[in-house]
Amino acid sequence: MAVNMEALGQRSLFENSSWRTTVRIDPDHRLAVLCRAIAWEELMEKAVPILYQDQGIREDIGRVLNLRAHLGAYILQTVHGWTDRWCEEMLKFYIPARLFCGFLESEGSLDHTSIEEFRNRFGTRGAELITQDMVKIAKEFGFTKGDDMDMDTTVQEAGITYPTEMKLMSRLMKKAKMIHGKLRKLGKKGLTAMKAVAKQFSKIEANYRFYAKTKEQKDKIIQEAVTLSERVLGELSKLTPGTGGFDELSHRYQQDILKLLDLGPRLLEQILYWLDTGKVAKDKIVSLCKVMPTAIKKGKIGKSSLAGSGW
Repeated sequence: MAVNMEALGQRSLFENSSWRTTVRIDPDHRLAVLCRAIAWEELMEKAVPILYQDQGIREDIGRVLNLRAHLGAYILQTVHGWTDRWCEEMLKFYIPARLFCGFLESEGSLDHTSIEEFRNRFGTRGAELITQDMVKIAKEFGFTKGDDMDMDTTVQEAGITYPTEMKLMSRLMKKAKMIHGKLRKLGKKGLTAMKAVAKQFSKIEANYRFYAKTKEQKDKIIQEAVTLSERVLGELSKLTPGTGGFDELSHRYQQDILKLLDLGPRLLEQILYWLDTGKVAKDKIVSLCKVMPTAIKKGKIGKSSLAGSGW
């Protein structure tokens, strides 16, 4: 029995003509509701400085940017997690997405290259702008109340390495080496024998990392590193406010010197305490670069945290 494909509305696979259809979008469709809720003109006015003035681009030069469509695509891509190519596909053939981006009766669309270029150009400031507007809309629809929110209390571990004694002294040495280099550029004497000390410390650090296997070997190397660090701090202590070398440095380097002279001796004292007793000193310094770092213990809410000093 032959099947009448035309009666079923199935067109030939070999037919090259374009297909057309009429689709009615329900006013309550989620994208239609969101489209009406967004103040597009206000959003575009806020986006223009980010896309042009901040980039040093004149608005009257080059191809005209379809800002309305790009903002719509940016929001859709963020909400649904679409790739650039899938976003291009959806803007061509998914009617609610076309409506949301303002194409309506138009046959226009956006290609994946322009979508990517716009996102990169919009940057972090653009993302903040969109986020602020979406939060306002969520508030208007009543989605920011406590009973409508779900919060995960899991703590994400920071992407930092454990603050071992050798790493902290290595950081101290690098800071001192930078100060020495800056002094030399200013035509000053610099820190005595800094180059030789830094080279010796690098050798000690390599031995600790690759060859120290036992606790006795590690403790001996750490003690040698402490001796070199004390030597560097002694040189830094000669740079005090009122001296030529200190006063000619920029404010940043002056602050580095003062903080090193404050934290350095305390750090070395804590390291020696650990070598003598095998215990971690109270109020242990865990960083020489982070502002008041805090290590949070794994476990449930309410457990105490380990606060560290530093800058």
